[in-house]
Amino acid sequence: MNQKRTKSPSFDAIIKFFLMRHEIITRKDLQKIIDRLDNIENLLRSSGGQLPKRRIPAASRQERYDGKSAYQRIYELFRETGQEFKVNEIRELTGYNDKKVRNLVYRLLKAGKIQRTDRGRYGLVS
Repeated sequence: MNQKRTKSPSFDAIIKFFLMRHEIITRKDLQKIIDRLDNIENLLRSSGGQLPKRRIPAASRQERYDGKSAYQRIYELFRETGQEFKVNEIRELTGYNDKKVRNLVYRLLKAGKIQRTDRGRYGLVS
């Protein structure tokens, strides 16, 4: 009977497999990280060492102007009017984006300051 001989894996292949399997960093991986850090340093030097200034959205500027947070403004909207609102109504009244309003309504619900009165409608806790 002829047995087919298979080539055994090389020692280098075994070592590479071991390093990958156990997530051990290699010299090549370390060099990639160093190159990326050098690139970031060069970008910072070219920009004068300063990061670009972040633009403040109009809603945030308004919050600074009247000294109230978005959370406080939405809660006051419920408290002062005593009405029930949908999320899109709150969005139109405050000018905040949909995600922000939904997150703030969720926080007000969890804090027990407002309650869900109907599907998609929220009002003050009785």
